[in-house]
Amino acid sequence: MERQHTIEAFSFQLGKVVDQSVRQQNVDLLANVDTALANTVADHIGVKRPSGSHVDVSTAYPSLSQENTNRSTETQKVGVIIANGFDSKEVNQVIEALEMAGTFVEVVSESLQDVVGMDEGRLKVNKTFITTSPYLLDAIYVVGGNATNKEKFDYHVKHFIQVAFEHYKPIGIASSAIKFFQADHMKSAPGVVMLNNSSSTPDAFIDAIGQHRFWERKVYN
Repeated sequence: MERQHTIEAFSFQLGKVVDQSVRQQNVDLLANVDTALANTVADHIGVKRPSGSHVDVSTAYPSLSQENTNRSTETQKVGVIIANGFDSKEVNQVIEALEMAGTFVEVVSESLQDVVGMDEGRLKVNKTFITTSPYLLDAIYVVGGNATNKEKFDYHVKHFIQVAFEHYKPIGIASSAIKFFQADHMKSAPGVVMLNNSSSTPDAFIDAIGQHRFWERKVYN
């Protein structure tokens, strides 16, 4: 997955270069690093495969790999996607557990007005769908609720879910948000955790956040 990520990153950056000569020069330089990488990027950005080759090296630095990173919940940013009418007991239990685990919690809704639960419990909203993005979050906890503009709210919720899912990020699902996960391959995917009133603790979701990414997840069904 790390190799694929590197290929896509080079393809994205060099693919935005208008001058074909500059794209070609960069691919030729990549051949000094890794021929297979250079060839694949060349195919992606419409230039010739380079004629050069890389020097064989056996040195490896496992510490540079994401697979060997320090896995922890601390400093992970979790977005709580929510609207009015939520189950305060359930949601507060999860948020308290997230904060105890050292994560940064951002409550995301359609506006910055407080969201109100079924029992009149309130949550302060930190971000709106305009002021944040699923790309800026390490994980999401999907609660849903009764929005002023339901159609628009549901669209944004589905967008956040899709981006988080395709980027292998942890996803927590409240009992009120199951309707957003109709596809069986999403509900049963690694790193997707069901949270509801019958759950004694949100430990499984906390553990998933600590894993950071679930590369084994099949994102295209």
